[in-house]
Amino acid sequence: MTEDAGEIARPAGGYFDDIQLVHEALPGIDAADVDLGTVFLGKTLRLPLVISGMAGRHGRALAVNETLTRVAAKSGIAIAGATAPGGFVIAEVEM
Repeated sequence: MTEDAGEIARPAGGYFDDIQLVHEALPGIDAADVDLGTVFLGKTLRLPLVISGMAGRHGRALAVNETLTRVAAKSGIAIAGATAPGGFVIAEVEM
């Protein structure tokens, strides 16, 4: 937009420089007291998060998916994969 067209020119940084956001999402609540656990497909997860594994036959895909599965199992989160029955696996790997 230009002033020639009857419009007011916007500052280089936009108008966001005029906005101040005050972070106070959960005042009075200790983050350590917040439980993000949930039940998904009958399994209890520590986080409402699903890791998506690598699909295809890339040379390192198997190693990457094995690492992702171990991380998911250790972290208590789900991992999704195209070859998994129903598309989801709740990783239960002995460490």
